[in-house]
Amino acid sequence: MSKQHKWSGRQIKALKSSIRHWERMRDDMGCEEEPVAGDCACCKAYPSELYCGKCPIAVFTGHGHCARTPFYTASGDYYCNPGRFPAAAQKEIDFLNKVLKAGS
Repeated sequence: MSKQHKWSGRQIKALKSSIRHWERMRDDMGCEEEPVAGDCACCKAYPSELYCGKCPIAVFTGHGHCARTPFYTASGDYYCNPGRFPAAAQKEIDFLNKVLKAGS
């Protein structure tokens, strides 16, 4: 994860949209979004690429499908422990901001 990155405009746009998505969910679990690929700007931008291809999250971690990110904890809390979701969502937001900063 210490490798230097330079994100493309497409990658930056997807990351910023994904951050806003997580902020909306954190602030209002009643919003019409969920922590699923269909609502994720990064997943939408890189839908058919093997192991997420050039998704900036996958490039940053070296792993596809949001492995080694706070995603799975936050997603689990969203569905099973909603009282813990805002804090878990914030960890995902912090992580996504770290990814964004790494390539900006």
